[in-house]
Amino acid sequence: MPRRSSKQTGIEIILIILAGIVVTFVALWNFLVETKLIWLVPVIVLGALALRWYLKKQADEKRALDEEKRTLLRKQAEEKRIENILAKADSEK
Repeated sequence: MPRRSSKQTGIEIILIILAGIVVTFVALWNFLVETKLIWLVPVIVLGALALRWYLKKQADEKRALDEEKRTLLRKQAEEKRIENILAKADSEK
């Protein structure tokens, strides 16, 4: 029996995993149809989309606040540097 390459083995594993996923989804779909719970599918999809939107909005707000904080710290550091330069210039006079 010829030895298989790791590429062939990897492809086979991926195909087995994909087949398992498809079989699982088909079984889940059949279960939902038979138990008349198919209405849950759009509810779950809409809930997932709403959650994604909310989390993205929260991340954007956090990013904006972080940027404002960094800008404020840069301004404070620049002001302190200018004050130190002026203080040094006054002490040298």
